[in-house]
Amino acid sequence: MKKRSRILSFILFWLARGLLSLRYDVSIKGREKISFKKSILFLPNHPAEIDPILLMVYLGPSFFQRPMVVEHFYRIKGFQWILDLIGVIPIPTMEEKANIWRGKEVAKIFSDVSDAIRIGDNFMIYPAGKLKGSGRESLGGASFVHSLIQAFPEVNVVLVRTTGLWGSCFSKAVNGKSPDFAKTLFSRISCVLKNGIFFIPKRKVLIEIEEAPMDLPRQASRLIFNKYLEDWYNQYPQIGPEPLTLVSYSRFKDEFCSMQNAISSGEGDAVASLLSIPLDIETRIKNEVAALAKVDPSVISRKTHLSNDLGLDSLDIANIHIFLDRTFDVIDFNPGDLQSFEDLLLAVSGVLKAKTNEESSYLKSFRWPAEPFRKKIRLPEGKTIPEA
Repeated sequence: MKKRSRILSFILFWLARGLLSLRYDVSIKGREKISFKKSILFLPNHPAEIDPILLMVYLGPSFFQRPMVVEHFYRIKGFQWILDLIGVIPIPTMEEKANIWRGKEVAKIFSDVSDAIRIGDNFMIYPAGKLKGSGRESLGGASFVHSLIQAFPEVNVVLVRTTGLWGSCFSKAVNGKSPDFAKTLFSRISCVLKNGIFFIPKRKVLIEIEEAPMDLPRQASRLIFNKYLEDWYNQYPQIGPEPLTLVSYSRFKDEFCSMQNAISSGEGDAVASLLSIPLDIETRIKNEVAALAKVDPSVISRKTHLSNDLGLDSLDIANIHIFLDRTFDVIDFNPGDLQSFEDLLLAVSGVLKAKTNEESSYLKSFRWPAEPFRKKIRLPEGKTIPEA
């Protein structure tokens, strides 16, 4: 990062810290023990959409780490210039929309990040690649961070665990879906103003930072590596999943996010079915999944989770979608819809229906940016296509 950008970022971080302190009482544990300053991979858990901002403003002045954020967040109107200033790298979201083209984009980003690590840049990358959907962090078959550490086994790794945001309006605890960040942010700002700015109740947030232990399995398989990180992230002050924490948005009465569709702190409910499907079709699907996972088909049962049990990442699951489309004419499903082998069978049978556009958590209103300097397109002259 250039010196001028560092100065501007430093000022921005401190201004943002002052604003965030109106609502969040943040405690940092372990920052003073981080001995190195260059080529650091900060690997945080991801309980809410606000935690990347908290980590940037509290760690940024010391480490100037470059965060990776999903592209729909990067393109929020009015925020992009700030994100560009601090060196954010946008990455295609693979949670609900995945295809081969996005896989190629991720591969290019991987190459760019690798080049930046070689010259000493610091990065903040979320191993899960998505918000946690329960009180426990789950990485499943996420592969980006594992591949990066396989390529740079000596890179400095710092683990970051944030506790206290599960139950925030910025988390999936409200209804199981990723919230609209801009809409949620502006609604919370109005709450701050209603409380006379300085009197809104504060949410306690604990950020724990630790250099990766010596037993971090850098050269292990993806599943073993991800399981190690999951175990570290899920070490909360109390035994079990992180409890739901609700903090009122009003000093004068109890005012919380609507929790009518809230999910529990435990794991989400699994789909159960006594589905009857022709054996040859089930075998064909099972063989395709087994080939992608590089396992024997016999280890796959109907309850097998594609990510947690088989270690399939978003690109692998995109390939499964392509297979289902070409072979069984199964379309319109998002990667987030199909999580287990049973889900694949339900989709093929027609029992499981794709989400409508209204249900998609990543459906965002998007407008192409104004481009006043772009020349207008000239329509070719001619009455027929050959003439044109």
